[in-house]
Amino acid sequence: MLALALAALLSKPATIERDDFGVPRVVATTKSELFRGFGQAVAEDRLWQLETNRRMARGEMAEIEGDSAVAADIETRKTGYSAEELDAMFKALPAETREAFEAYAAGVNEVMAQREKYGALPFEYEERNLRPRPWTTTDSCAIAVMLARRFGTGGAGELRNMALWKYLQSQPVKDRVFDVMDDLLWIDDPRALCTLTQDDDPLKSAEPPFPRFTKADTERQLKSLPDANLLELAGSIRAANGEASREVAARIGAPSYTGSYCIVVAPSRSKTGNALLLSAPQMGFSTPAIVHEVVLDGAGVRVAGINVPGIPAVVIGTTPNFAWGMTTGVADTADIVAAPLSGEDAYTYGDETRPIERRTETVRVLGKESRTVVVERTHDGPVLLKSRSGKAVFSQRASWWKKELDSFSKLMDLYGSMTAADIDRHLDGIAVNFNLFYATTGGETGWRFTGAHPVRPDGVDPRFPILSGPETDWKGFRSHARSPHVLNPKSGLMVNWNNKPVAWWPNGDTPAWGEGFRNELLARALGSGPFSPYDLERAAWEIARRESDSNGLFEALFLQAAPADSREGRLMRSFDGWAVDGSAGAMLYQEAVKKLRRLVFRQHVGNFTSEAFFDRAVQPTVMLRALRGETRFDYLQGRSAETVARQALEEAAAELAQKLGPDPAFWGLSYQAPSFSAGGEARVPYSNRGTYIQVVELGKTPAGRSVLPPGVQEAGEHEADQTPLARAWTFKPMHRF
Repeated sequence: MLALALAALLSKPATIERDDFGVPRVVATTKSELFRGFGQAVAEDRLWQLETNRRMARGEMAEIEGDSAVAADIETRKTGYSAEELDAMFKALPAETREAFEAYAAGVNEVMAQREKYGALPFEYEERNLRPRPWTTTDSCAIAVMLARRFGTGGAGELRNMALWKYLQSQPVKDRVFDVMDDLLWIDDPRALCTLTQDDDPLKSAEPPFPRFTKADTERQLKSLPDANLLELAGSIRAANGEASREVAARIGAPSYTGSYCIVVAPSRSKTGNALLLSAPQMGFSTPAIVHEVVLDGAGVRVAGINVPGIPAVVIGTTPNFAWGMTTGVADTADIVAAPLSGEDAYTYGDETRPIERRTETVRVLGKESRTVVVERTHDGPVLLKSRSGKAVFSQRASWWKKELDSFSKLMDLYGSMTAADIDRHLDGIAVNFNLFYATTGGETGWRFTGAHPVRPDGVDPRFPILSGPETDWKGFRSHARSPHVLNPKSGLMVNWNNKPVAWWPNGDTPAWGEGFRNELLARALGSGPFSPYDLERAAWEIARRESDSNGLFEALFLQAAPADSREGRLMRSFDGWAVDGSAGAMLYQEAVKKLRRLVFRQHVGNFTSEAFFDRAVQPTVMLRALRGETRFDYLQGRSAETVARQALEEAAAELAQKLGPDPAFWGLSYQAPSFSAGGEARVPYSNRGTYIQVVELGKTPAGRSVLPPGVQEAGEHEADQTPLARAWTFKPMHRF
C-alpha cells in the first residue's frame, strides 16, 4: 500500500507538446499517465475518426450510415468476435499491456467529456443527432483485430478458386481445366524477385518442407467436396475477402487498402556509413489521414511514429536505438474447410457429428428496422457459406484466430529493444503475417517474415477447400527459426513491396508472386548504390510515376510489334514506362494491355462472369508466359505474340481515336495519372506512394523525416498543412530523441 501511495504521489499528469505541424509529443513520468496522454492527444486530433473506427470494427456503421453499411456490419459480425470474446482476449494479455489500453481509454474519455461539455464535439455528432458513448478497452481491441486482419493476414482464396474451377468447366477449355487452373493459379515462379537473394538466405540449404501433392491429389480433393453453386460461391467470396467492409472503410476513411514498400540499407552500402530505412505503408488516402502521428516520451518508452486512432500502439516508427517498417506479408495463413451437414444444426468431422455453434446479434440501421444476424461457427471457425445445394457448411480456419491482440502486445514490446537480437526475440510468437524490417544505431539490419504459418499435410492442394476431418487438419506451425528471416544480409540491401519472401516459399492459394511483380520496379528505381537517404526518396518518387498495373512487362513486345512509321509505333517510342499526367503513350500502353489480355485469353476462358474478375484472374505474369509459349495450355493457338500485340495496339488506338479524336497529340490531355485529394485542396498527383513515408538515417541517434498528408488533425490549424509537402514530394523533420 505504501508503494502504491508513493507512486500516486510522484505521478504527474502527462503533458502534450506540439511541433510546427501539430504532431503531439506526450511526456509523462509513468506508463499509465503516458498512455492516458496518448489517448488524450488522439481524442484532441481525431475524435470523429475514433468513432468511425470503432463502429467499423464492431459492425455498427449502419446505425449512423443506414442501408449502405448493412452488408459490412453483417460481414463483420459473422466473421468477427463477440464483445465477450474480445474482453476474454483482453484479460489474457500481460498486465502492462492491459494497463496501457485502460489508460488510453481513460484519456480518450476525458477529452471526449470536455469537448461535449463545452460544445466542441466534431460537427458530425450534431449532424447525426448523436452523442458519443464512453470509449472502452473493447473498442480498442476490436480496432486492433480489424487492423491485424486487414494488413496481417492472407489466404482463404479457396472459394474463389473453387468458383473458377466450376466456371471453367462450362468454357471451351473444359477438357483442359486442370492445365488452365495451373496456369492461372501457379504455385511457384522461380523468376520472381524475392526479398532475399539466395546468398542472403540463411535457410537456403535447409529449406523447410511444404506439402507435396499431385494432379491426382487435386482431382480427388475436388471430387470429395460437397457441391456449391456459383451463385452461392459469389456471396461467400465477398465475405472471405471482407469486401463489403473494405468498401465502406474506403468510403469513410478507415483502414481499407493493403500494400506498402520498404527499403533497408546496411552501412556497407550507405554513402554516409550509417544504416538507412525507408518505410511507406500504403493504406489509402483520406481526410483526415487513415493514420495519426505521435511521440511517446517517458517511463522508459521513447518512440515516434504512426498509430491507428483507437489503438494505443505505434506501429511503424523510430526509437532512440532503431527504426522499423512493415509491409503486408501475403502468406497463406487460412483455409476454407467444407463439412457436410447432419440435419440443420450439426455437421460431420470425419466420423464424428458436431453441433454448429450459434448466437444472434442485432444490427441497428438508421431510419429502418434493426436486422437480426445469426452468427454460425464450426470448430474450425466462422461459417462463410451454408450451401443449400450441397447441404454443407464452408468455414474459415485461420492460424491467427484469437491471437491478434497478443500479436499487438508483442509489437508494443519492441520499443525498449537495444539490439537486433532484442527485436527478433519480441517478434517470436506474432501470429499475424508482416514483413518487419529494422535497422539499428549499431549498424545492424534485419528482416522477419512474421506469422503463424501452418504446416499442411501431404496430398492436400492448398488452392482449394478441404474436407473436414482429422486427415486434413494442420500438423502444427512453422517455428520462428524456420520461417524466412535474415540478420545483416551479405548484400547489405533489402527491398520489399509485398513480394515473395525467399525462393522456396510458394504462393499458396493466391497467385500473387511471379515475374514482373511490382518490387522489380522499386529495385530498378533504386539501382545498385551506394545509397544516400535522398536515393531512397528518389526511388519512392520514381515508382509513383511508373506504370505499375503491368509493371512495364509488355513495352518491348509492343515496340517490336508496332511498325515504326505507324501512329502506334510513334506513340510507343515516346513511352518509356513513365505514366505521368499528359502522357498519350501511357494511355495507349495501358489500353493495349487490356486488349492484349482479352485477345489472348477471352476466347478460351470466357470473362469469368465480370470484366473486373477477368482482369484480376489473368495477371500480367500469366499473360507473359502465354505469349512466350510457357503455359500448359496453348492460348495463342498458332498466332505469334507479335501478331496479337500488333492487333491489341491497333484496337486500342482505334478506340482512343473514336473517343478522343484522330490526333494522338490531344489524347494525353485526357490522361491523368492516379492521384488523391487531401484536406479539400486540389488533387495531389501520383498516389502510388505511402499513406505515410518515413526516411531514417541511423547514426548515433536516428535522424528521420516523414510526411503524412493532409495533416495531424481532422479539423483546425493542422488539418491540411502536410498536403503541400506531399504535392512537392518533400518531408518534415521527425522528432529527434
